Amino acid sequence: MPIRVNLLAEAQAQEDLRRRDPVKRAVVVGAGLVALMLVWSLSLWLKSIEYRSDLGHWQKVVQTYSEQNKEVLKNQKQVTDLAQKLAALQKLSRDRLLVGTLLNAMQRITVQDVQLVRLRLDDSLIYNEEIKASIEAKRAARPASVTEKITLSLDAKDASAKPGDLIPKYQQAIADAPYFEAILNKSDPQRVHLKPGSYGAQQVGPDGHLFQPFTLDSIFPEKTR
Repeated sequence: MPIRVNLLAEAQAQEDLRRRDPVKRAVVVGAGLVALMLVWSLSLWLKSIEYRSDLGHWQKVVQTYSEQNKEVLKNQKQVTDLAQKLAALQKLSRDRLLVGTLLNAMQRITVQDVQLVRLRLDDSLIYNEEIKASIEAKRAARPASVTEKITLSLDAKDASAKPGDLIPKYQQAIADAPYFEAILNKSDPQRVHLKPGSYGAQQVGPDGHLFQPFTLDSIFPEKTR
């Protein structure tokens, strides 16, 4: 029987050992992992580009809505200011003194032998400056305002048989008139009072009769706007 001798057996054995070398396996596995990491990093980079694009888009959207919101707030403030001014004008329209209504009321107030000679109306406006809040002084804030003060002066003369006796009756007739009842403070006994120093000496009229000149003052309640 022939004997076969493999002269390459030693080389093949070394090659087989080389192929089974654990270091080579580790290198191959490491290379594979590096490749996977590169693929994963590339995917993350592509996603980051996509996310940055989306972020830029939404930032533009937010900026657009932010500008629209500012415009809305600006318009809302203008509407609020206009509403406040309109309310102030309506209040002024309701509360303002109508001279025509006053004259109409005065011509309805009559007392025999008492004649109204002159009517004077003093309407003054006092500006009140704004007061800012102060914690140290324990002071609350107060916006600027205007205080209206109205004084009505009536020059009249009493030509009755006893000049001067009808002055209280004329005072009461004015105080009880519906127009003045609605405006003046009913609890104030001096709401229609004789002006100090206006009760002077009696005088003689063109008809030769004596009369007593006098002046009545009425201070209307102050109004602050």
